[in-house]
Amino acid sequence: MFGTEVSFQSRVNYAHRYFDFLAKSVEMSWIDKLGLVESSTNYGLPEVLVLIQPKHYAELKIPDPRGPTSFGARTAHASCRSKEIWGYGCPFTEVEIHTDHLFPYSRGGLTHYMNAMHLCSFHNTLKFTDIHLIPWERMVEDRAWIENVLIRLVNGAKKLTKENLYLPTKQLSKLN
Repeated sequence: MFGTEVSFQSRVNYAHRYFDFLAKSVEMSWIDKLGLVESSTNYGLPEVLVLIQPKHYAELKIPDPRGPTSFGARTAHASCRSKEIWGYGCPFTEVEIHTDHLFPYSRGGLTHYMNAMHLCSFHNTLKFTDIHLIPWERMVEDRAWIENVLIRLVNGAKKLTKENLYLPTKQLSKLN
């Protein structure tokens, strides 16, 4: 599956899994969520991404690891990558290119080059924070930033519990 695009229906299914797990675990502590993710062979990246929700930073008493809210200066040589999201090349020429978060900042996405997406101003506005549209397969391939956030969260949680905590590495590496 890696290196290839997934269908739109698959993207909707991954987003549904994300929101389904978010809803099921809304009242759980971060440590309990981690335990649930680690213990299930049915879980993958969509469920892991629930663990990086910004609301957990205060619970685990760690500083916000996301970095600045924007990427700053635009890349002059970049072009709109609408094909990765919508399946067609951008028809707009001579428009401003934005560097935005592939996985939304509001959901825990880091301001890191592995979580960056170049889109023209029109397509960037359409994408907004809709996780149904993100190329989930790229999230699996470029997951180092997710692992770094999880390491910070696990280290924060270790200070609050005597339980052994581990990164859900098997779940991080798969979508389905």
